[in-house]
Amino acid sequence: MARVSLDIGGTRWTVNTREGGEAEVQRLGRIVAERWPQALRAAGDGGIPQALLLTALMLADEVSEAQAQLADQATRLEAQSVQIEEQSALLDAQASQLEEQSALLDAQTAQFNDQAAQLATPSVASDSAQAETVDLDTLVAIAERLEGLAEALEQPAPND
Repeated sequence: MARVSLDIGGTRWTVNTREGGEAEVQRLGRIVAERWPQALRAAGDGGIPQALLLTALMLADEVSEAQAQLADQATRLEAQSVQIEEQSALLDAQASQLEEQSALLDAQTAQFNDQAAQLATPSVASDSAQAETVDLDTLVAIAERLEGLAEALEQPAPND
């Protein structure tokens, strides 16, 4: 066990503390020493015991105020936490709506692509039909020419 000597109001006080706790006891002693003059004046002719009691009461009051402030901060933090949870729920709902809208857009895109493919298919068939028509007309023209040439070849030659 360690021993610490404190000077409070000109009086030496020896305090036992756990090993390694000396610095903390000295720090706490300085806090008491800061309040000692005020407590001594307030004690009047009550002496040192009365001043020690008043110092303890002043410190207890400070602790009580600090606890009240902490409780107030905790209440505010809890309210903020509730607000954050509510905002998170709203964001989750909005994300779900966006996912649904995205799925609808995907479905509409697929329908659009299907319709575009269907519209493109008759066009291709129409182009092939035109190509066949052109080829058929060309073939008819070639056939007529060939017939004309064949008739010309069947005619007797003028020298015969």
